[in-house]
Amino acid sequence: PIFAAPAMNVEMWKNQATRANVATLRERGVRFIEPEEGALACGEIGAGRLAEPERIVAALAEVLARVESGSKWSGRRVLITAGGTEEPIDPVRAIGNRSSGRMGIALASAARDLGAEVELILARHSVAPPAGVVLHSVRTVEEMRAAVEEGMERADVLIMAAAVSDFVPGSVAEEKIKRSEAGFTLRLEPAPDILAEAARDRRPGQILVGFALETSRGEERALAKIEAKGIDGIVLNDPVLALDGAENEVVLLTAAGDRWELPRAPKSEIAREILGRLTALLG
Repeated sequence: PIFAAPAMNVEMWKNQATRANVATLRERGVRFIEPEEGALACGEIGAGRLAEPERIVAALAEVLARVESGSKWSGRRVLITAGGTEEPIDPVRAIGNRSSGRMGIALASAARDLGAEVELILARHSVAPPAGVVLHSVRTVEEMRAAVEEGMERADVLIMAAAVSDFVPGSVAEEKIKRSEAGFTLRLEPAPDILAEAARDRRPGQILVGFALETSRGEERALAKIEAKGIDGIVLNDPVLALDGAENEVVLLTAAGDRWELPRAPKSEIAREILGRLTALLG
């Protein structure tokens, strides 16, 4: 494959002759990594900046992974959730959790590099999402629920790595709640179980994997969730490392009885290890 990552003055990039030449090259199979917008070397502002190295590498990795022989993930449609949902309590305030989205984003990058067609449903996060995936931005549990339901129509694999709120406010105030309102009580109700719903409605052959974070009796409760939700596997997070750190250590459990301990490592490495072990579920 031939790639071109052009960089030039914005008016040159927009010029009719340039556009015609780009179109001709595309017809001949050349793949373009589009320039980015911003301040240019000539002093003007607009599209023309060379794509960031991370974008260029990601584009190359995506294509190279697809031609890599023997990858069971190649061409698989993988739906991944990441980040932390948050629920409004009034027009300016919300409740949420400390999830950074790193683990789900790392899984999306790793699946993309293995040749999968990745859709990432991303709630609040603190790191940049990867290039080369289809991105769906959501905020609340209901928005993520709708995105998962829609994405499951296409997906071969669902990996629910997002930190989804277990509870949502019973009502949302129409105006900002004032500090002077002494004795304010926030009533919470159970949130929908998105993963259990997806398992209930899944097509034959779809693979579903969840994530769990427990502060006690972790493996016992994780195994109970596999059975209760009717899923194929679960990743048990470390309660200290998982939420907002760059590293993690996990235990991967499957409905078939497999158990793998993945020692502490950067989340990018943990993601690759998880997908490597889940390959067996692909058949």
